[in-house]
Amino acid sequence: GTDYGYRFEAEDVHGSQATGDPINVVDGPDISEEIPVLEVDPASLAFGEVKVPRTKTMTFRAYNTGTGKLSGTISDDRDWITVDPTSLTENDNTISVTVDTGIMGEEQWKEYTGTVTVTSNGGTKTVSVSVTPTCVKVYPNPFNPGYSRLTFWGSGVPHATIKIYTVSGELVKSLHEISGEYKIYWDGKNEEGKLVVTGIYLFVANNPEGRDTGKFMVIRKP
Repeated sequence: GTDYGYRFEAEDVHGSQATGDPINVVDGPDISEEIPVLEVDPASLAFGEVKVPRTKTMTFRAYNTGTGKLSGTISDDRDWITVDPTSLTENDNTISVTVDTGIMGEEQWKEYTGTVTVTSNGGTKTVSVSVTPTCVKVYPNPFNPGYSRLTFWGSGVPHATIKIYTVSGELVKSLHEISGEYKIYWDGKNEEGKLVVTGIYLFVANNPEGRDTGKFMVIRKP
């Protein structure tokens, strides 16, 4: 700190004077120190239902309610989450969070959750992320109707009508799920009750939430 010197004089009620020697005064703490304080808004991002394979983006704010300059980084804990930007450059930052349902795992009719973490010189905050992929998928693919059933599964199956077509557009079979289950099965037979031949087939699933399409292969082996 800086040293200061001074000399004082005092006079009492009788007119007598007194003097003192110089003393040193050392500066105290700097009360103007800048202290950033991190806040985020909102603290959670609920993406709801997102079809597969699709992406969806939402945003949140990471901002400074204290003083000084806010700085730090943004990270996530799931491979299906992407954040942009990945660092804080302003005192008020808009962060984009994108979810990609195309790279999620097998249980795609369930809610997925993750966390975005903001680490800064003003503290650490988290933003929770949730999304439910909606889809209709088939298993196994390729499918041998002589040995197993084809399973249509996913969040698009409950209360759905699934129509199977040849690549030329001929209707092969209509399936209906009315009980609210997440799976529906096909034995590989057409509307006449005959096993279909080897080839590529298409399906269209219409449900109360929308429409899904896909394709699969049938391989007839003895």
